[in-house]
Amino acid sequence: MAEERLTGVQTPMKPETRDITRLFSLRRYTPVAVALCACVVLSLVSFYIVREEEQSRLQAELGRQASMNAAAIQRGIERNLEVLESVGGLFATSNDVTRQEFREFVEGPLSRHDEIQALSWNALVMDRDRASFEAAARTDGLADFQITDRKAQGQMARAAPQAEYVVVRFIEPFSGNEAAVGFDVASNPTRAAALASSGDTGEMVATGAIVLVQETKEQLGFLILKPIYKNGARVDTVEQRQQSLRGFAVGVFRIGDMIEAALRSPPTEIVNIEIRDDAAPPGERLLYQRRAGGRDAPTTEQQSEARDNLVVVADLQIPGRKWSVLFTPTEEFFAVHGAGQPWGILAGGLLIAALLGAYLINLITGAAKIQGLATQLSKANEALAEEAIESEQREEALRESEERYRGLVDTVPHGIVETDASGTILFANSAYHKQYEYREGELIGVSGLDMAATAPQRAELARHLKYLAIEQPPP
Repeated sequence: MAEERLTGVQTPMKPETRDITRLFSLRRYTPVAVALCACVVLSLVSFYIVREEEQSRLQAELGRQASMNAAAIQRGIERNLEVLESVGGLFATSNDVTRQEFREFVEGPLSRHDEIQALSWNALVMDRDRASFEAAARTDGLADFQITDRKAQGQMARAAPQAEYVVVRFIEPFSGNEAAVGFDVASNPTRAAALASSGDTGEMVATGAIVLVQETKEQLGFLILKPIYKNGARVDTVEQRQQSLRGFAVGVFRIGDMIEAALRSPPTEIVNIEIRDDAAPPGERLLYQRRAGGRDAPTTEQQSEARDNLVVVADLQIPGRKWSVLFTPTEEFFAVHGAGQPWGILAGGLLIAALLGAYLINLITGAAKIQGLATQLSKANEALAEEAIESEQREEALRESEERYRGLVDTVPHGIVETDASGTILFANSAYHKQYEYREGELIGVSGLDMAATAPQRAELARHLKYLAIEQPPP
């Protein structure tokens, strides 16, 4: 019997159906998206909260260290001002201080304050008194003494005639500061402005940043001026002070040396320090930079931007000037005080979100596979059930066909029998039973050979059955 095969044509899925299927497929990942968004949002919120707390903590710690360092610098400045006040007191008690008296007086303070480059007495000299002033200095042991200034080319030379001069007459220590002796301090505009302010107000005044006459290194310096007036003179008004001015007691400082001396035993070495003169013109405000540990580091602006503007600014009290000191953290500062925790929290949160997302996707994918297998199994069961129903229907139809066949055979008046190859009766109609005088059904299972009357008949019947079983002649 030829096997029948059914073939069909697959109808392409409509776009609307594909969109709906894709929508339902994507919806199963909605919990993953919600969980991931929740984890990311929680990580970001935690990051910002912890970062704000960390910034506050680091700012407080930087402020504490900045306060200690600023206080140390301010104390160093005030100690130097006290020394200069004492020098001013020396000249306030005498109108005729000698070079030897000056040397002996400042020897002690200079031995205790090695950050002071020099202490000097700068006399106010009228042009009419210039010659006698220079002669007196040469008589005092300064053989080549003359009033000098710095020329445009940078060399020291005899000063051109001026209405008045402010001349370095005494300076200690003398060794290393010889070039400053005889220098007209008023010849420099920066110094001249400070001299005028100090003389007119009667107060100590600091100059802006200058290159000292005796400077041999690339280091900025400055002067602090203490005005000295004639003993007993009235100095209540500007005019009186101008008429009574004798000169200035001067402290000469290298800015770097002064700051380093103040921070000789610093509370910490893990902050960068930058000192500026806020009253100076732009581009000339930077006075000093100290990089902790002596290593190169970004500028203050770069460091601030890199560390969320973590910076502390403090004011320094300098006579007649406005200095500020900026403190910024170094990499060691952040290492010591545990910076970077927010980034660890953010990285950990994102990692957890990624792992959770991967787990949920794997879980949903597995569930989808199981659901697919369950669907396939259900369809297979449905197909088997349909096949069982069809088989039962075929068997029922076969039984009905056999019953109709036997019913038809039973009505035939001739005897009809069905046997197997050995001659055992499988079926016999009513006429056959009557022919051999058996009741209905008694012949079923009886050997047909036993019913033959004689041995030759039985042999003939056996040969006939064999012939039917083996040769299978056509009906």
